[in-house]
Amino acid sequence: MSVAALKARGPHRNDYYDRGCSFGRWAKTLPDEERSALEIMLADPEWTYVAIAELITTDTDYPGVAFRDLTISRHRRGECGCERH
Repeated sequence: MSVAALKARGPHRNDYYDRGCSFGRWAKTLPDEERSALEIMLADPEWTYVAIAELITTDTDYPGVAFRDLTISRHRRGECGCERH
């Protein structure tokens, strides 16, 4: 995109940052029962974000799905794109 086009749009962050939280987007695709279980784990301090990331990565129901533990930590703290939208 040209500088002139960017100027015409006004101040705007990089579109990459407006996509939201990848973890939150994925969680919204889960069946209700799975999403409820995930929300319970996120609210329970006994479940570390590292343990949640490992559980998702090794879950055979979701092959190829993996999140960095820091992504889950940011989501849990409300510091992700989910909170900005």
